[in-house]
Amino acid sequence: MKSFFLRWYAALVEALWCMLLGLRSSFSNGLWWRSACLCIAVLAFWIWFYWHFAKQIFIAVGAISIMGTYGALLLGFVEVGGGGGGSVVSMGGIGAGFAQILLYAAAVAAALYVFVFAFLVLTTIRLPLNSLFMDRSADAVARHYRNMPAPEVRTAGRITLKQYALLVGCLFVPILSGWVLLLLAVYLNVRLPYASAVRRVHGKVRGRLPLHDHFPPLLMLGVLTVLAVLVPVLNLLLPAVMCTSVLHLVRRGPQWNASSAPVAVSSASPPDPAPARTWSTSDSTTAKSETTRLQ
Repeated sequence: MKSFFLRWYAALVEALWCMLLGLRSSFSNGLWWRSACLCIAVLAFWIWFYWHFAKQIFIAVGAISIMGTYGALLLGFVEVGGGGGGSVVSMGGIGAGFAQILLYAAAVAAALYVFVFAFLVLTTIRLPLNSLFMDRSADAVARHYRNMPAPEVRTAGRITLKQYALLVGCLFVPILSGWVLLLLAVYLNVRLPYASAVRRVHGKVRGRLPLHDHFPPLLMLGVLTVLAVLVPVLNLLLPAVMCTSVLHLVRRGPQWNASSAPVAVSSASPPDPAPARTWSTSDSTTAKSETTRLQ
């Protein structure tokens, strides 16, 4: 369990570091003003959409939150107050429990409302990244790795039918399905620029992409990009940062995992030290003759 948390903590640190490096690189090659223009247009469109269809969005988000809260109650993930019997105290407890359920549903609805907005903005921004930003971003990032060779690529095999079945089965579990959908939405927003970054650094890669090395920091990077949508001014640079950050991630390779992996210590005994050189009489005579010759 400790190694699991250390691994994901290292992935979070790597994702944050790559985002900071990407933010620095986004101010070159004219990336920042192109990114700002695209992001302003996308934000304006989705703000208008949310304002124009506010009623329909509230109904859909409210229905999803109520169903999620009800599923959490059935599975015992959420406990509410209240007692049995028909007394006035019990009726008051039932009312308090119902109010608590409404608070849970309202909190879920508010979080889902904000997340859907961020997801729609990121999905719209992601579509033109490959054609508008990736080439300029690759040139800007490559300047920092001129004397460093590209790291080795370790590709993974194809996704098996068992893995697909496990993913589909998770979608039918009330609480787990919500988290799976959230993680998929977060991951897919950085999956497309990541594939383009791998092709620009390593060329065509046979088999699947090297997600074995990059999946944890890539998922953390997706979470950070969703949070960055809600930060003023920073969200204007988001299209460029999405490209430059994944390029830095690919360039840096799997070194992020070295901090969380235990250091292997060899059990072999250290080598014997070299024997000390003894000073003989002949050495002393040779030194005196050299001193006399130099004088």
